[in-house]
Amino acid sequence: MLRHSDAHVHCLVRAADEKAATARLGEALKSHRLPWSAEIRRRVTVLPGDIRRPRLGLSDSGWNELAHELDSIVGVAAAVDFLRGYQSLRQSNVIGALTLAELAATGPPKPLHHISSIAVFNEVGIASMGEDDPLAHADRLVAGYDQTKWAAEVALRRARDHGLIVTAMRPGGIGGHTRTGAHNPQDLSSGLIAAFGRFRSVPAFHCLNAAPVDWVSRVAAAVICEPDAWGFDYNLTGVPNTLDDVVRDMAFGGMHVRVQDWDEWRTDVLARLEAEPVPELGFLTRVLRSPTALKLCEATLKGSGGSTANAPPRSSRRWDCAPRRATTPGPS
Repeated sequence: MLRHSDAHVHCLVRAADEKAATARLGEALKSHRLPWSAEIRRRVTVLPGDIRRPRLGLSDSGWNELAHELDSIVGVAAAVDFLRGYQSLRQSNVIGALTLAELAATGPPKPLHHISSIAVFNEVGIASMGEDDPLAHADRLVAGYDQTKWAAEVALRRARDHGLIVTAMRPGGIGGHTRTGAHNPQDLSSGLIAAFGRFRSVPAFHCLNAAPVDWVSRVAAAVICEPDAWGFDYNLTGVPNTLDDVVRDMAFGGMHVRVQDWDEWRTDVLARLEAEPVPELGFLTRVLRSPTALKLCEATLKGSGGSTANAPPRSSRRWDCAPRRATTPGPS
């Protein structure tokens, strides 16, 4: 947003006070190789609060001031964990999204840009995942994370039906930055790719989605800054990579990998990680050990039963990535 518009951003950060919130935001930016300069500090108002609390943990005066000052709201905050159940994620992922909708409807109506997830389609056997296609059946979603993203999007669709401008953007796996390589080690696709490179082996998967983080953020910013794009749903998934794509690209980078059967690869990787733990791959280790998370991982990579691997998300809408009008996103 800061690079592609002249917006002033109010950023909600979970912290006890403004000093702690500012320090936490700065560390988060630096850890992903992003600048935390005086110019950025000038354009960002840090708000200590909590997406899980009523009115974001703000005072009544702070809430009302925000409701009348913002031009639009971007809801990025979420608890992303494939190992936790629905109830433990509900406050952050569902109630938090509804609190932002409440803020959008308080005072002058404001558009709400909700960062959802392609996980709303994570039903085994789903036939199509187009932007306007029906979401998965809730009782067929395996992971609590998927269920919470589904519940939030369904609730916000009802708010849209009642007149609130709601835009839903659904990233899939998010890979590293195309120039800096900065990535989120808690992202499943990034963890898998890191394991491919470290152990020089890949499972025989159908496809793997890991859109570069700079592409995802640039497209999201373009949508947020273009009023004609508001009120629709977008799949920010890019083009899935096939097994041949990944093997070829890694060879170009000097990493020649061997292809293994999925069960063989998982057993081999777990044995290596247990013998020599890698902190950066701790999340992947827990996923490969978890029966619930493992089902999602297998469905995506093996394409068994037809999940995201057999029904790639389709994005029918295209928007120029250079915003024409700045907007001020709210707590995210």
